[in-house]
Amino acid sequence: MARYSPEPTDADAERREAETRLYQPVQQTPPDTVDVVPPATATNINVMPSGVPPANQRALAAARCNAVLWWVFGLIEALIAIRFILKAVAANAAAAFAAMIYGITDPLVGPFIGVLATPTFGPSVIELPALLAILIYFLVSLLLTRLIRILFIDQPPLR
Repeated sequence: MARYSPEPTDADAERREAETRLYQPVQQTPPDTVDVVPPATATNINVMPSGVPPANQRALAAARCNAVLWWVFGLIEALIAIRFILKAVAANAAAAFAAMIYGITDPLVGPFIGVLATPTFGPSVIELPALLAILIYFLVSLLLTRLIRILFIDQPPLR
């Protein structure tokens, strides 16, 4: 087993030399002459002032729109999932949180009530229409984001 020795080794000297070189300021010499380029008289009409081509700006805007759509539909699906869980565990509908979730999600789940049966087990309710609503809203979000991708992001192949 190696023992610690207070005497510097060659590796320590190399490390200190490397650190000294690393932290030295870079010496830059100014150029003797500077070429001045006159501003262009005409601008490229295909490039926006920010320097990003319009096709890329359109793609960025569409990607942001897709992100917002995913967020909104994710929020809707999460609220409906919370509703499903609250109904499954027989949460008190008079409680403020449960009442708020039911109030928000009633219009979202309402169109699916009656499509599927709603089995009950004592006080618990397995609300299958809520699961169907989650599935349908997911498919709608998938279709909308794909449509935006087709219209604004994907470029048609050149012939």
